[in-house]
Amino acid sequence: MRLSHFIFMFTRLTFSFLLFLSACDCKQESSNPLKETSIQDEHEAPDLEKCADGKLVTKKGDDWETCVRPERNVFRHILKNDQIFEVNLQSENTQGSHTLHDTVVVKYKGKKVFSRSYLEIETWSLRYDKTKHFRIGGYDVFAVITYTEGAHCCSVVDVIALDSKDTLSISNIPTPDGISFEDVDKDGFIDAIAGNYLDYFHQSHADSADASIFFRFKNGKFVQDKKAFSKIYEGEAETLISNINSNKTNIENLNSVISAAFYYIYIGKENLAKELIYKYGKEIEQDEISPAQLFKDLRKLVKTI
Repeated sequence: MRLSHFIFMFTRLTFSFLLFLSACDCKQESSNPLKETSIQDEHEAPDLEKCADGKLVTKKGDDWETCVRPERNVFRHILKNDQIFEVNLQSENTQGSHTLHDTVVVKYKGKKVFSRSYLEIETWSLRYDKTKHFRIGGYDVFAVITYTEGAHCCSVVDVIALDSKDTLSISNIPTPDGISFEDVDKDGFIDAIAGNYLDYFHQSHADSADASIFFRFKNGKFVQDKKAFSKIYEGEAETLISNINSNKTNIENLNSVISAAFYYIYIGKENLAKELIYKYGKEIEQDEISPAQLFKDLRKLVKTI
């Protein structure tokens, strides 16, 4: 092969390789050391071996070192009066035990108006989830949602409401697990929906029946209002009853009976609940519980809500 041909081939191959590299997106983005780690990232993959952004402390009577991170802002809202409502968070990671704690501090006009710590709810762990803001009537309503990181529960929902006179109302929505907000009765105002009231009721978590309670916003708080939602509860019960025996398993039929009876008892229609339970007594007895006992236990449960 002539030298000129060899040089030509070498030059052509070199050019082709460089062209391939230019077409390949092999460029690595430069890291930004000032980029703040999001709460979601911290929750999903906490680094329990390092405490680069906090301070290691040993608490009295504790064998573990705890990484206490400085308070940081996780929610901020400017109201119509130009005042600031904010939620701040101080997180703790206990080294070696993989235990995570959050202390939630709510501030208004720069002053602390509320705080929530895991110590106040008798749990080893409390994690901040999110803050929701609504305008309901003349109120600015903030729902601060945390959870205890239990296997199947529990949500903690604190509500801070501000009226037109700048008066604060602080309350809590009692919920076994889970919270959502929507206009349930289509009256133009947001309601709260708390669920899972039948978790572990004569069944494992996976097989439990389900029932939700609706809360109406009134005078700065979300409160139970059985009368306002009674038609909706009846509709829920009727839908569940219509599903019984429609190609469902025995446990699904039983859960439909339990949930429907729960709603009837909750709105004071115990006769309908008892009639329903005894009508499907065979399905209930197959689960090794008598209709009479089921009715009694449901009544007892409803009284605790």
